[in-house]
Amino acid sequence: MLSYKEWVLNEGGWSSVKTQGIKITPAILKIADDYVKQLFADFEKWMKKNHPNTLPLKGIRPVGSGIYYEEDLKNEPEKIYGDIDYLIEYPVYGDSTDERKTETEAIRFYNRELFRFFNETKYKGIDLKDSRGADGSGAVLIAEVQPNVYIQVDFVVTHAKYVDWALDRFTPIHNIKGFVSGNLYSSLADALSISMGDRGARAKLQAGALVPFRMRKDVEEIAISLNFKTLFTDIVNFFVSLKDNTQNPAFLQNDIAGIDSKNLSLAGIAQGIASLAEVLERNGVLDGNTVSFKSAKELKKAVAVNYAKKMAELRNDSKFQKAEDPMAIAARDKIFKTSMDAEKEVNSILG
Repeated sequence: MLSYKEWVLNEGGWSSVKTQGIKITPAILKIADDYVKQLFADFEKWMKKNHPNTLPLKGIRPVGSGIYYEEDLKNEPEKIYGDIDYLIEYPVYGDSTDERKTETEAIRFYNRELFRFFNETKYKGIDLKDSRGADGSGAVLIAEVQPNVYIQVDFVVTHAKYVDWALDRFTPIHNIKGFVSGNLYSSLADALSISMGDRGARAKLQAGALVPFRMRKDVEEIAISLNFKTLFTDIVNFFVSLKDNTQNPAFLQNDIAGIDSKNLSLAGIAQGIASLAEVLERNGVLDGNTVSFKSAKELKKAVAVNYAKKMAELRNDSKFQKAEDPMAIAARDKIFKTSMDAEKEVNSILG
């Protein structure tokens, strides 16, 4: 049996007992934001000394629920966040034909150098014992940003051309768990056999035909979109070109909207997906060949079914069975209710 604190530790991803009991309010998150920005300014100076040809390194900002901390500081100053997801930008070197491999190598290199920097400078606040990433893997820092105030910072790494996309992709609906919107994006991607992860909307082709994105052998990877505001239009353009590269997509005025990350709502995203399906149908893409659906209704239903499956998988996760004390059960039930309410709303629009 896990206590509430132990269950939250697992759920929230805490890596150190030092972070337990620390309430990350908007004011503390602002301090953490300033700390990470200064850390990266210092790291960049160290890199230029040790690697003179290094390109700029940037600590961009908190993402996830923390992306709203300036607004919360004014309107909800007592709000409590979990650990902090922080978007950082690493440069990429080389002109390898394997873009993903080059990016992965860059992340490993800079994470290893980051921990060399911590060790050599004895950087103020960093708890090297509990922090992770010295081997080049994903960086998770335990940092003392104020006396006796330890916070966990999980680095979300991006590269220059993906920054704007990553900021939008990792922005949840305000005051709603990120899985609510994130699962809807991935449900659409799964239905269309594309990817909508941290590197934009992308597809894989084999001999000119669309194949599941998980395939690796003998495939060509295509970038569909890096812009949330034009995402749905870009998807239409891609699939129309895939069907017939001599055809220009037909759009009506105000036919299809993108996703405005400054004004997110679950209904807005779902309605955008519904419009996308209608435009794909009108342009002849939903022919059972280019993609596996023959109508907008089929595509919309598939997205709704995918979403329901993802929400059911979340609720059936074994970690929730370990919550037995009243606070843990209350937290679990809140997540369950959020997921079921979201599932119902999406189904009402797409199902």
